Amino acid sequence: MFELHPQLDKDCFVIEEGDKFHLLLLNNADYPWLILVPHTDCLELHHMDIDQQLMWLYKIQQTSIFMEKHFDIEKLNVASIGNMVRQMHWHIIGRREDDALFPNVVWGSPAQSTYSKSQVESIQQAWALYSKK
Repeated sequence: MFELHPQLDKDCFVIEEGDKFHLLLLNNADYPWLILVPHTDCLELHHMDIDQQLMWLYKIQQTSIFMEKHFDIEKLNVASIGNMVRQMHWHIIGRREDDALFPNVVWGSPAQSTYSKSQVESIQQAWALYSKK
């Protein structure tokens, strides 16, 4: 049975809990920051078979397109690092040249602002509409 890593559970809101993945919103309103977590015991993408890899690349693409359509961003950063949270997950982060840290990385930078309940609900609703297409 799949269990979301406690750190992800603590730091994020659930946007969608599918049968094969969790889509999370990091509670950092400084940057649109979604985290895609496949329900797998694999720690690395290359540990998956090629069909699984292609499925996750497609899901990353879907999530990236949503980010471009829903948020006012100029660039996407997509990364799977996993040094602190070893559970496989991908960060999909929207960036703008006028954001506080551009062009530097956002890793390890504490949130200056967090999401309100209504903002989270709005993102959840937008994802629900988008993902049904």
